[in-house]
Parts: sequence; structure tokens; C-alpha cells
Amino acid sequence: MALARTFELHLPGGAAISVLHGGALHATLFADVVGCGGTGVVFHLRRRGGGGVRQGHGGFVAAIAHDMGCDDVKMVRLGPYFDSPIIHIKNFGSDRGGWLLGKMTIQHGPHALHPQQHPGFGAITGGTALLYECADRCFELAEAAVRDSSHPYKNESLRALRHRSQYMPPAALYYTPQAKLGHHKDGMGSWLVLFSFGLTVDFFVGGESVVFESGDALIFVGNSVEHGIDNTLAHATRGGKGWQRCDLPRDVARMTHGLRVSLQARQQ
Repeated sequence: MALARTFELHLPGGAAISVLHGGALHATLFADVVGCGGTGVVFHLRRRGGGGVRQGHGGFVAAIAHDMGCDDVKMVRLGPYFDSPIIHIKNFGSDRGGWLLGKMTIQHGPHALHPQQHPGFGAITGGTALLYECADRCFELAEAAVRDSSHPYKNESLRALRHRSQYMPPAALYYTPQAKLGHHKDGMGSWLVLFSFGLTVDFFVGGESVVFESGDALIFVGNSVEHGIDNTLAHATRGGKGWQRCDLPRDVARMTHGLRVSLQARQQ
């Protein structure tokens, strides 16, 4: 039985199923559904955009009864060229990153959390399909904000944001307090969606300084827009209004180990 493009499942007890592979449901999903009696959490399943199915993942991703909105969308820069748009998504998921980071499985070496040189690296081995779905959702939020604006380069920026390709394997990066990363352009890929968790960073991108806080996402073309980290604060902030300390939610603090964690969803 082929899956419809959009449909609902009612699962009991808030069961967390994030990816349904291929064109049919896993047997484990059938087992979860048996006896639910039409009650429980509503799962809205959507075929992934941004190249997800085309790149061979063959997955359907569930927005698992979780807010995939944000607090605000800031247009850092728009312009007439493909690499002009730089979009800052404030507090994606409205929980300072706890839900998304909690769905990731990250493997890293013994020195990743205490790097001698920045950044420390980790491999994302679980949750990649969900990460791509969230990146695609960030593009949707960015497009909506640009479309509703009166910016003179609105149409050019919309065309650029819609010109997307397949995702490359994602990565996790770790930064300790006071860490810096020189201004640079990446040697690969095109569109880059960065998700930040934990400590706040003073992030330089396209000639602008951005207060990059836990739960935020940044969208820009990594291989042609100069970017870097001017400073990693020793604490978290909230709301982008100055650098006043603000405690992280307990789950985010536990998962970030007193560091800044960045997840990269990069397109080819």
C-alpha cells in the first residue's frame, strides 16, 4: 500500500516515531498502532522537501506533535544575487532547541568536547532525516517572511531560496567558551542551515554581526558568504537583546555540556 502525501496517524501515549522509510509502514509502526482506539497524539506526515526523497533517503518525516514555528524571522540581508539572502530564524521550535537536539544521535571522539583547536567534530548517526525536515521548514519560514516583505529584492531573494539541492551528510561542531573561528568561506556545498544550541555566539556573516542563540537557525550560502565566530560567550542569552545571561532549559543544558553545539545541514 502506497502512502498518501499527507495523512494522519493517532498513536497512543505520545509515541515518538520520526521516520517512516520507503513506501510502506514498518511492522513496528503497525504494532504501535494496534489497539490505539483512535486516541493519542496526532502525527502529521509529510514527504520531505529540499531533495530528501530525491537523494535516496526515501523517508517520510513526522512533525511529532511539536511546534515547528519560531519566535521571529530576521532578514539579515537580501539582494539581487543567488548568494544574497541571509536569514536568521529566532528560536526554531520555540523551545530553545531541546526537541531537535534531543532527537539527534551524535558520535564523537574523546577530544570533541574539549578541543585543542576549534571546532570539535561529531558525526550525526541518527535523526538526519528529521534534521533535513527541520532545515526545509526553516526555508519555508524564510520564504514566507520574504514574501510578506516589501523589500526591493523580494522576488530575486525568493528565487534564490527556492533554488535548492540535495543535502550532504550533516555534521555536529562543538565550541568552548571564548572560542573563535576566523572569517572564511566554505570549500564545499551551497545553501547551509546552521542550528545552534547552548552558549550564545557573536556570529559574523556577510558583513553583519548576529546574536546567535540556543534554538536559532541561520540560512546562507556557505561557499560564497564570508562567515565566522567572533566570540563564544561563557553563558546563554535569550531574545537577542544585549548579552545578559539567561539560563538554558534543563534538557538543553544537559545535552550541550556547557558548550555551544552547532548542527550543519548543508546542500550540495
